[in-house]
Amino acid sequence: MTWSYRIVKLTDPVSGEVGYSIHEAYYNRAGEVHSITQDAVAPFGETPDELITDLEHMLKDAKSQAVLDGDNLTFANMDD
Repeated sequence: MTWSYRIVKLTDPVSGEVGYSIHEAYYNRAGEVHSITQDAVAPFGETPDELITDLEHMLKDAKSQAVLDGDNLTFANMDD
C-alpha cells in the first residue's frame, strides 16, 4: 500500500465556510485513493531535522497533487 499527503477541501455543514487541511491519502494497486485519515495530520519528528523533513514531504506532496474535494470524495476499492 502506498500513501501521500494530500490537501483536502471541506465545507462546514453549519456555517458553509470552506477550509483546507492536510490528510494522509492511501492508494490501491491502481493508484486510486481508497481512504484518507479522518482528521487532518500535523507534521511530526523525533528531532528538529525529522520535523523539517516531514514538513518538506508535506509541502512537496501538496504542491504536486490535485486537491481532494472532501465533500464529494468517492473512494476506490482497496483491492484494485
